[in-house]
Amino acid sequence: MRVLILGAGVLGTTTAWELSRDGHDVTVLDRAPEAAQGASFGNAGLIATGDALAWASPERLRMLPKVWLGLDPAMKIGVPDLDLMRWGLRFLPECTREQWVRNSLNKHRLCTYSQERMRVIREDTGVEYHRGAGGLLYLFRSPQSLEHAFAERQPLIDAGHQMQLLSAEEVVAREPGFAAGQQHLAGAVYCPTDESGDSHQFTQEMVAQCQEQGVVFHFNSEVTQMQVSGQQVEGVLTRSGTLYQADRYVVALGAWSPVLLKALGVKLPVYPVQGVSATVPVESGHTPPSLGGIDEDCRVAFSRLGDRMRLTTLAAFQGHRLGFSPRRFKALFQTVRELMPQAANFDRPRLWTGLRPMTPEGSPIIGFGPHKNLLYNTGHGHLGWTMACGSARIAADLLAGESPEISMEGLGFR
Repeated sequence: MRVLILGAGVLGTTTAWELSRDGHDVTVLDRAPEAAQGASFGNAGLIATGDALAWASPERLRMLPKVWLGLDPAMKIGVPDLDLMRWGLRFLPECTREQWVRNSLNKHRLCTYSQERMRVIREDTGVEYHRGAGGLLYLFRSPQSLEHAFAERQPLIDAGHQMQLLSAEEVVAREPGFAAGQQHLAGAVYCPTDESGDSHQFTQEMVAQCQEQGVVFHFNSEVTQMQVSGQQVEGVLTRSGTLYQADRYVVALGAWSPVLLKALGVKLPVYPVQGVSATVPVESGHTPPSLGGIDEDCRVAFSRLGDRMRLTTLAAFQGHRLGFSPRRFKALFQTVRELMPQAANFDRPRLWTGLRPMTPEGSPIIGFGPHKNLLYNTGHGHLGWTMACGSARIAADLLAGESPEISMEGLGFR
């Protein structure tokens, strides 16, 4: 079968690998000059299955006034556009306790499966991506927030996820990189099976693996139009006027998926949520933590990627705008310097911003919609790197007309 994939981020590339392994003739289009130039480029680098909690919750609902007033340093809502208002009307009903538990378990099920599929890919390909396999630390600055967070994760614990509650002293004993910042810590939730790694490097190495299997990549090829006849897609046009045709099509364009599909009358409930990151060099004399994680009270994520550290923050609902304020990075570095002042050279940052494709439920959209030969693999939000390999295998199974290995509850087209 000829399959055309739109998007060469971590989702599109892993989907290409799975499909080519199944024997399909696969072509991938991307508007960038190389793979992983969108959300896959500068994300937190965390395989954070232990953080698979839906954003829509009673607690988030209570926080909205603070966010609207600009009092939350890690979340921002701009002037709402029509798409955000539609998205918000779908988000609000998901904020009940019952829906939050259901949505969180749907995310966790996919994340767990995806980690297993990543292991298969790693063993089959030998792909390198600065993998950190020692677990992740979800850090808290007050005893109250630590206790609340551990209780909040009980649905994931009940689902089989390993978690340990650590005091500040136990955090430092496990990860000496936080010794200088111990006075700022109350403790952590430690998830020993969570991981970290460089999604940009992983994706680019997977491109090479795909090409060895015959997958064709066309970069600098922005898709501007999909040609349809009834319930079938008949081809896609790029900005250069080139027409590409296939038997099946996969949309893996992240936050840009709804933009392309709007012309077809398909209104995907996916909204772009901006995040920012700084990548700083680890030089002689620095003592970075080897374990990645999240300062949960300040919503700052961190990971060690070889001779670099990745630091990320912010969830800004402001459409597809990619600009950012230097104030965001000032707060980011202040937070990190408190916890790990000798971790890296914070005076030499490489700054980046990207867009996470968020659904109201927090779980992605994987499956066929109104067009019988068009499959969606998008909407993975802040856990795209965590969910990618499992989503790719699910997409390949669905294209083959087979049942995926895990339940698709909450993951299909909507």
